[in-house]
Amino acid sequence: VMVKKAIRFSSFAQFRTMFADEDGRMSPGLAFAGGVVAGTVETVTVVTPSEMVKVRLQTEQAASPGGSSSRAGAARPTGTARMVYRILSQEGIGALYKGLGPTWIRQSTNQGCRFMMFGRMMEALKDLDPKQTTRFWHSFVAGGIAGGVNVYVNNFADVVKTRMQNQRVIAGQQPMYSSSLDCLRKIVRNEGFLALW
Repeated sequence: VMVKKAIRFSSFAQFRTMFADEDGRMSPGLAFAGGVVAGTVETVTVVTPSEMVKVRLQTEQAASPGGSSSRAGAARPTGTARMVYRILSQEGIGALYKGLGPTWIRQSTNQGCRFMMFGRMMEALKDLDPKQTTRFWHSFVAGGIAGGVNVYVNNFADVVKTRMQNQRVIAGQQPMYSSSLDCLRKIVRNEGFLALW
């Protein structure tokens, strides 16, 4: 988590140094673009592989005795390292990037909205303050609102990402979803639009 956050904020900070005005401000459009860049960098470098491992670990945990599902013949890994080894040895390095498309959509829109909303909310709250100063509670409220909006903006991509990453490709068997778009269509058709949220 720390690495992901470090990549996100350092990428956004680099974008900001390149495009902010002399007062350090950016338009909402530029803040959104900076967030998209930050989300893209974190998606490719750390988020997609770590999410793949996390989803598989969660699935295996649910399949363990007492869990809510079971997978016949599936060996139970005992931790992250064994899961990474299993994915790499059975499915290859490309498997760590399953769900890259929806993960990128989720992360880029998430960070774009987050940085844009946070910046706009901080300016609005500062404008409401008679002393025109930034206070701790401004960051708290702005961060809460920005984070809350993100859940509704991009949860559909998270659902598709998780389904794609949880799908194992087995030789000789047709996978349930042929692509992220196919996954999206089947969820809406078979489970309804609200299943994406």
